[in-house]
Amino acid sequence: MPKWSQVPWGIVVPGLLGLYGSVPSAFNFAAQRARDRRRVKIRTTYGVGAIAGQRGPFLVVKVSNIGHRPVHLNSIDFVLPNGLALLLPEEIMRCDPPFPCKLEEGQGTRAAVNVYKMAEELHEVGCREEVRLIARANDAIGNECRRRFKFDGQRWRVNHLVGHRDRSGWCATARWLLAAPTTR
Repeated sequence: MPKWSQVPWGIVVPGLLGLYGSVPSAFNFAAQRARDRRRVKIRTTYGVGAIAGQRGPFLVVKVSNIGHRPVHLNSIDFVLPNGLALLLPEEIMRCDPPFPCKLEEGQGTRAAVNVYKMAEELHEVGCREEVRLIARANDAIGNECRRRFKFDGQRWRVNHLVGHRDRSGWCATARWLLAAPTTR
């Protein structure tokens, strides 16, 4: 049993009080830094419809600001398996709102890419089968948010050329796609 009269209370009590105050402060500091960080979420889905005068199935990339600070997005591109970036022109990838754009807290943007035209672009750079792509959103200060997904360029390219039906039952022919208006 220690002798309580010999404990240096002048050192122990202030040390315990300092520890009691510094541990919650450290947790508050870490939580505040996490809250103030720019946070962006990116999702990829497929959709069918008409966007900006173009019809067809689309690869839709949705970028949302889930943080508390505004984010300035510059572009969305796709990283190929070899590490190179595929930046699609405005005629192929329609963005709402157009880039560059500012996303406030809770706001989002979307980019729609015609899958037939994307399959052609991938075919031209040598990706002829199912590939794992990365959708990447780039902001003004150099940060990037990534999302992996699979894209079967061969399937979409064959559907475009021969007019097969995809899983949603949508059917296209090359003649119809060539006649589709491409203006905004």
